[in-house]
Amino acid sequence: TLFYLSGDYLEPANQGTYWWPERDSTYQILETLFASADRVFVFTMETNDSKPGLMISLRAMPRAFWFIVIGTFINRCGMPVMPFATLYLTSQNYSVSQAGTALLWYGVGHLGASLGGGQLADTIGRKNTMSLSFFSTTVVMFAFPHVSSLEAIFTLMFFTGLAGELYRPAVNALITDLIPEEHRLAAFAVNRTALNAG
Repeated sequence: TLFYLSGDYLEPANQGTYWWPERDSTYQILETLFASADRVFVFTMETNDSKPGLMISLRAMPRAFWFIVIGTFINRCGMPVMPFATLYLTSQNYSVSQAGTALLWYGVGHLGASLGGGQLADTIGRKNTMSLSFFSTTVVMFAFPHVSSLEAIFTLMFFTGLAGELYRPAVNALITDLIPEEHRLAAFAVNRTALNAG
C-alpha cells in the first residue's frame, strides 16, 4: 500500500480517492492505516503557496511603477493647501462657518472623483485621466486668488476636490495593469506609503 501525505489530505497512490481529515484526526487515520497494511510507505510533500517576499516584489516592479509612486508622493505634497485654505478665507473676512462650508464642497468634489474616476479611466484611458486631473487641478488652484464671491469659492473648492482626486482610481487601475498578481500586494503597499508620506 502506497500513500502520499500532502498538507491535510491523504491520497492513495493506486486510487483516485481523497480523504480530507481534520488536523487533530490525521494521526488516528494514519494509525488505522498502518495497522491494516503489511507495508506502508509515506511520502511527505511540502506545499508552498506563500507570496513572494517584499524585496523580491520590489525588484520585480517595472520602471513605470516607480514613476507612479514618485508622482503620487509629489502630488500628495500639495494636500496641506486645503487646511491653509481655511486660514486664507478667514483672512479675507469670511467667517469660520463659511470657510468650513468651503472645505465641505471640496469633500463633495472628492466623493464625485471617487465615484466617477474609475469610469473615466476606462473610457478615456488611465494616463489621459491622470493628465486631466493634474492639469485641471493646476488651473483651478491658479484661479483662487482671482475670485472674491462666496459662490465662486465654493465652486472652485468643489472642482479642486473633483480634479485633484480624479487621478487616484486611474492610478489604482494602472498599477493593476502593470503589476502581476503575485506582486500587487507589495505594489499597492508602496504606493499607499508614498501617499501617506506626502
